Amino acid sequence: MMFRAMSAIGRGALLVALKIRERTPATRVGASDRRTRPIGDRLELRVLWIDRPGQVGPSYSVFAAQHELVRVDLLDDGAHFHPAYSLLLASNSSDCRSRVAGDTRAERIANGVADFRYNLAYATGTHPSPRVRSIAVSDAELDAAALWLDEQLQELVRTHPA
Repeated sequence: MMFRAMSAIGRGALLVALKIRERTPATRVGASDRRTRPIGDRLELRVLWIDRPGQVGPSYSVFAAQHELVRVDLLDDGAHFHPAYSLLLASNSSDCRSRVAGDTRAERIANGVADFRYNLAYATGTHPSPRVRSIAVSDAELDAAALWLDEQLQELVRTHPA
């Protein structure tokens, strides 16, 4: 709703800021083994492995076009998620994150996949862009994407042992 109340100039400035601050996994330092899958015809699920000092583990993001709607880092030392990630980058508030519960990689993956299933509609439905808010994912698409996500995260853990 805040977006709707903004002037046309304010909306344009926000969109320009989003465009400038776009961030994809291709630019993430220490990221490898990238895998992607469409969710319907307007979203993309991206999975990758992070290996940098003090941060090791699988990660996934959901994108609408090139805008990262949510990012979940299932790191060994501090698993967390970033809601509305592109918007946070535009506002220089990328430290807004919540923890993902779990003591083991398997628990963190299970919780990360559950969060994906539960929060995807929220991530699209609360976005300032009407085009993103109009995205609807069927139960079948969500089930298939969640299954793929779980399989890919498990495979990353198998191929990158602790």
